[in-house]
Amino acid sequence: MAQALAPTTAPPPTGPSHSARRRTRRLVGLGVALGLLLVAVVLSVAIGSALLPPDVVWQALTAPDGSASHATVSGSRVDRTLLGIVVGVALGVAARSSRRSPATRWPTPASSASTPGRASP
Repeated sequence: MAQALAPTTAPPPTGPSHSARRRTRRLVGLGVALGLLLVAVVLSVAIGSALLPPDVVWQALTAPDGSASHATVSGSRVDRTLLGIVVGVALGVAARSSRRSPATRWPTPASSASTPGRASP
């Protein structure tokens, strides 16, 4: 009977904790997202209405000489890419902040006017 009342000790956890797994998963997700952003930036600068070889695009980014193809890359394509990144970040911040705001809640089906049996205002 005395043994039944004696406290038992649990074995120590053997694997990584929940927070460590979450942190690892977030870092992997961040790495994948940054990799995809890098691919999108490269494609955005490389692809346009004027077909330019990749070596011309690279030369325009690293050592522009003022030619028309270099002006196209360094002028419109880089500006378009940077604008796209800024707009994407702004939309992401706006979406994140609107989800955190207590004043903007998603309507539930019970509060919707389309619920059967509920009168329209």
